[in-house]
Parts: sequence; C-alpha cells; structure tokens
Amino acid sequence: MTAQILARLAFLCVCFLAAGCQTYSLVQPARVTVGDKLSIEPDIAWNKRSIENAEIWTVDGEALQALHLYKGLEDGDTLFVLTNSEKQEKMPQYSKTMSLLELREFIEASIVQSGFTNLKSLKFKPTKFADKDGFRFEFTFSNTNGLRELGFAAGAQSGDRLYLVLYRGAKLHYYGKYLKNVEDMIRSVQLAWASAIL
Repeated sequence: MTAQILARLAFLCVCFLAAGCQTYSLVQPARVTVGDKLSIEPDIAWNKRSIENAEIWTVDGEALQALHLYKGLEDGDTLFVLTNSEKQEKMPQYSKTMSLLELREFIEASIVQSGFTNLKSLKFKPTKFADKDGFRFEFTFSNTNGLRELGFAAGAQSGDRLYLVLYRGAKLHYYGKYLKNVEDMIRSVQLAWASAIL
C-alpha cells in the first residue's frame, strides 16, 4: 500500500472509533454527482460524509480543511445545521430572491452564527460557475479554538436553487495544501439543468 492510502485508512479508523463520529466513505478521482444536478471531478481521493443538503469532503480531517458541496439550497434552507436549537433558529435562511450581494451576506452571517469570529470578506466578484452567472469571494475567520482559517465560496443560482461550493482550511499549511486541487475541481463543476429551466 502507498503512504497516501495508509494515511486515509488511519483517518477512517480514527473516525469509526471516535464517539459520535459520522461515517465517511472514499471518493475516488473520477467525476461524481452530488445530489441530482451538480457533478464535480476530483483529481485526488477525498473522504466524504453526507448531511441534509450537502456533502462535506476532507483529506486530513474537517478540523484542518473541508470542502462543502451544496446540492441546491431551496427557500428556507440554512447553510449549516447546528446541534444548538436556539442558535439554529437564528441561522439565516436562503431565499431565491437574493441578489449576489445578499448571497454574500447570507454566507457571511451563516459563518458568524455558527460561532466563528473575526470574519473578514475579501475579493467579492461576479464570475461564472458551471457556465452560469455566479459569484466568488474569499474570507478569513477564527474558529472556535482560535485557529485562523482561510476560505472561499463560489456558486450560482438557477431556477429557485443555489448551487454552492465552500472551501475552508487552517491558514497554516492546510488551506493551501490542496488549494490547486480544489480550484481545478471548481472549474470542473457541471450542472444538469432540468428542461423546464433551459
């Protein structure tokens, strides 16, 4: 076995043994579909777990870096689902009527409501996402342990849904470790549009 495969097996074993840890599965470097519309092509293997409206991918563990792939947020959906019910009630909700700037504010407010601090947004700009008119912006924040993280969000609305990719990681080493791989994956994103909105 290669060192990379052994590292992944060790990561998965830790997760299975940890109390309350989610089950991860291995994503091979080939085009995969997330939900019923979004597909993406990784060039390295990732570990993934599924949540209500997204998949979360990581190589070294979510505390170090994570790629959030949203299947298509609908009216009333939140970006994150928190275990604290009081905080969850205050979590911003997506609306299909949001402008690009309001989408940025929605993402920013969701990050802050999740308990992260010192959020600063950078380089917001309209851009193409899967050949649709979308947006991208970068951000920095401090996580609940005080660790500084970097990240970016890129996405587009189509029909009534928001398709979004959010990547974040520890500023020291882990954000940049797979940044090129993630950038290549963003360029590979495709959306299978329903005939009703073509």
